[in-house]
Amino acid sequence: ANVLLNLSRNSEVQAKLREELRAELNGADWADDSRCDYLNWILYENQRLTPTLSVSHSRSAIEQDVEIEGFLVEKGSTVSLVHRRFAMGVDDPKSFKPERWSDEEKAKRKGTPLEVLDHPVVREPFGFGPRKCVGSRVALLELRSIISRIVQDYEFHLDEETSEPFEMFATVTNHPKPYPHIRFKRIARDA
Repeated sequence: ANVLLNLSRNSEVQAKLREELRAELNGADWADDSRCDYLNWILYENQRLTPTLSVSHSRSAIEQDVEIEGFLVEKGSTVSLVHRRFAMGVDDPKSFKPERWSDEEKAKRKGTPLEVLDHPVVREPFGFGPRKCVGSRVALLELRSIISRIVQDYEFHLDEETSEPFEMFATVTNHPKPYPHIRFKRIARDA
C-alpha cells in the first residue's frame, strides 16, 4: 500500500513507470522473466522512504567486536535493525526519487559512506542471506504483478481532501496516519 501512496504523490514517476510497463509488457500481466528496472528502483526507494516493517533483521551472537558510528557492539551481542526513513547523507531525503537506484547513482556511491544504501540489509524488504524470508520471491512476484496491473490500467492520485504531510505510524508495520484517500481513474488500454 505504501507503494501506491508514493506513486499517487508522484505523478511523473507513475507516468514513467507506465511507459516502462507498456514497453515491456504491452498490456500483458507480469511474468517472472519481465525486466523492468524502473519498477525495481521504485520498490527500493519505497523501502528507503516508507519501510513496511518497523524492526527486522535480528542478529544474535555477533562474531566479533564491531564499531558503528563510534558505538562499540561487542562480540556476542544481539542486534536488531530498526527501519526508519534512511536520510543520512542522502540528497533531498524526503523526496521519492527512484533514480537513486540506477547503476550510475550506485557507481557514484561506491566507496563512500552512502554505499550502505546498496547493502541488502537496507535495500531489501525481506532480509537477506540464510535468514531471508522464505516467502520473499512469491511476495515480490505478487507485488510486481499487482503494481504493474494497477499502473497499466489506472491513473491515480491523492484525493483533494487528503492533506499532507503524513506521519508514519509504527505498529508491527508502518503505515500513514491518517491513511490517505487515493482516487483511481481507469485509462484506455491503447492510451
